[in-house]
Amino acid sequence: MKLELDREVPVADRWLTGGLGGVALVALVAATLFPFHALPTMCAFKLGTGHPCMACGMTRSWIHVMHGHVFAAVLQNPLGTLLALTAIVSVVYLSLRQFLRLPAVRLRTSSREAWWVRGTLIGIVVFNWAYVWIADVA
Repeated sequence: MKLELDREVPVADRWLTGGLGGVALVALVAATLFPFHALPTMCAFKLGTGHPCMACGMTRSWIHVMHGHVFAAVLQNPLGTLLALTAIVSVVYLSLRQFLRLPAVRLRTSSREAWWVRGTLIGIVVFNWAYVWIADVA
């Protein structure tokens, strides 16, 4: 597994980069400004089963992150907190790439390493769901 810098980024990739950065920025601004906390639980899984789904508490964790309450965000949904922090870093990185024409950072993996990465990500999602389910945070 290695990181590479790619200076030859196609125009289509720049549009995709700008679009992804824009979506992340809109989500972060919405988490900051929209009063999600005033809304009732709308999770169909939770309403139907009485148990939280794997994404329950994720919106609240983003709200906590955007208001500077990272510990409260981790208690709400650890994976949601990680995703919110990743979105912040991504907006900064993608903005720098877009406007300063910085090279793209690419992660190159072998097929075996890719399986390990996928397995690890699946494990993280399962662990997060177990935490949300046991803590019943939503």
